[in-house]
Amino acid sequence: MNITELARILRVPTQELRDKLPQVGFDIGQKAIKVDDKIAARIISQWAILNKQLEAKLSAEKRAAAAETTVAGQEKKQIKIPAFITVRDLAAITGLPVNRILSELMKNGIFSSLNEKIDFDTAAVIGADLGLNIAPAEETEETKAAADADIIKTVLSQEAGADLKTRPPVVVVWGTLTTVKPNCWTPSEKPTWWPAKPAALLSTSAPIR
Repeated sequence: MNITELARILRVPTQELRDKLPQVGFDIGQKAIKVDDKIAARIISQWAILNKQLEAKLSAEKRAAAAETTVAGQEKKQIKIPAFITVRDLAAITGLPVNRILSELMKNGIFSSLNEKIDFDTAAVIGADLGLNIAPAEETEETKAAADADIIKTVLSQEAGADLKTRPPVVVVWGTLTTVKPNCWTPSEKPTWWPAKPAALLSTSAPIR
């Protein structure tokens, strides 16, 4: 049967019929001119059901695409974290499984344990890969002191024990020097370093020989 005749029987445009037939399971090419009579008879008998199924499928695909577009257009939820945070706490704040956080860390070449702390920059990179908006939390005096302590611990942990050397402690004495003579000093109680006789002063008016 000619495909144009088949389209006339089904009351659809010829090109639309060429487009729909492969989607409902019939291997009919775009350049086909004729269709086998047995296949044409099957298409005519099943067309109403097949056409409804195809429309339902296309409608579901459109709804799914619209939902994805809506989710993508929504603003990402902002998550605030401190300068340093453990992997376990990061997973709890973001609501993601710990294994997923660890997996993203390993993808970036970072091998961490659950209780190991990572810095904000690392967490921001991981969050971006997971579709999260990571922002720094407002620092207080306590959080700033804790962050400084974490930095010191991180630096010390990276030092090799063989390279460390024992050094004596550095003692710093802080004070002021006063030039006021104590009242307890009397002419008869001169200090031991007091000169017996003051040195003669050179007069600027003395003649030069």
